[in-house]
This record gives sequence, C-alpha cells and structure tokens, in this order.
Amino acid sequence: VDWFNPHLNKAAGKTASCGAVTLACLNLPPELRNKPENLFLAAIIPGPREPIGENVNGYLKPIVDAFLVSYLRGTKYTETPLHTNGIVSRSVIAVLIGDLPASRKVAGFASHSHNVHCVTHVGHSRNTINDIEYEGWVPRSAEELRGAANAWRGAETESERRKLYKLNGIRWSELYHLPYWDPTKFVPVDGMHCLFLGLAQFHVRNVLGLDQDSSRPSRRTQKSANIPRLSKSPPRSQSEVQI
Repeated sequence: VDWFNPHLNKAAGKTASCGAVTLACLNLPPELRNKPENLFLAAIIPGPREPIGENVNGYLKPIVDAFLVSYLRGTKYTETPLHTNGIVSRSVIAVLIGDLPASRKVAGFASHSHNVHCVTHVGHSRNTINDIEYEGWVPRSAEELRGAANAWRGAETESERRKLYKLNGIRWSELYHLPYWDPTKFVPVDGMHCLFLGLAQFHVRNVLGLDQDSSRPSRRTQKSANIPRLSKSPPRSQSEVQI
C-alpha cells in the first residue's frame, strides 16, 4: 500500500495524493513476483487527500472479504498440470508492505508521532524513546492487539474511542476480520526506505552522529533530548506501489 502524487511534481505549491493497493503472489520466485506484469492492482484510493484514520477501512473491506472467502472456503480448480484430479487453492494476506505512515494506517496502529508509537511492545512511549536496550522490551501478543482493536470498535461514543486510542495506540482495521492476521508479525519494517534508500544510514550518521569524530562535540545537545531535531531532511523518492 502506498500513496503518491499523480501529478508527479508540485504545481503552484499544491499537492495531491492518490493511493493504490497492489497484490503480489509470494509463490512466485523473488525475482519475478514484483515485476509489473505479475502484480495485481486491487484498489485505487482516490485523492486529492489521503483518508484519515479508520476511513481507509472502506477501501480495504472488499479485498479482505475476498481473501476471507478464499481462506475459509477456497477456490476449486478441476484440473492443473500438477493435480489432474483437481485441487482446492487457498489464499492469505501474508505480509503488509508499505512505508511507515501507510502501514500504520492500514494496520490500525498509531502514527510514529503518537505517544504510544511502539504499539507492539508494552510500556513504550515518547518518554522512553531513548531506551534502546531491546532485551528488556516486553512484546504484546496478537491477542492483546486484537482485543484493543475490538474494544475500540465496540466503543459507543467517539469520545470513548479517542480515550482508547490515546491509551493503546490501536484502532480497528479490516484486516482483523482475517482469523490468521497477526499484526506483530505481518507488518515488517519498510526495507526499501530503511535500507535501499539509506534512511537507517541517515539516522545513524546524521541524527545519532555515530560517524562524527569523537574528539569533536556532538550537535545533539538540545534540552528536550527525547527527539533530536534534524539538520536536513531524510531522502525521499517516488516509490513503487506494492503490498
């Protein structure tokens, strides 16, 4: 899932954002599965603005409903080259690929700027953002996240939903209709931006300053040291759309 500017460039300071949901068959070899001719465009999310919060669920529902039927009932093929007597095929959504804003919105997670930014672990907030001793992190189970999402969905008022979202950093996603959906495992780190486009390298070198000469004072001496200010913007790109 990804959003992009259909006009490619900004015109007179105006921007537009259009989204796409694309399916890739993971049964294909890695070198083939992401070729344009092997991708399926499942949905287009019209602009000019991205849907806010849970409003993205309306675009996900038809896709999730189709995968739910495919998982529970399957599709009967009367004959294939390897199964002359036929076979029942079942399909699942095994992984959600998107950049940080897109994957969090689709999965029902709070944004990276929310106080509960690390929804998959207990007790992490902006106050503990500098805690990098991951051995002591306590993971939350898929059942806990599903329970929080169901509580948000079952809230009777918008005020109650806001309180639950502020507390847990979780809102309902259509993906929870899939009985096998595990948001702690199926929402990986965006490898394209973090690795191939150098975002992780940018944070290590420019934000943490780990490549600086140790004899020189670090620029990271701000008083509110929870989130350091960036001296320049991280790299951006027009990324390829996929799920």
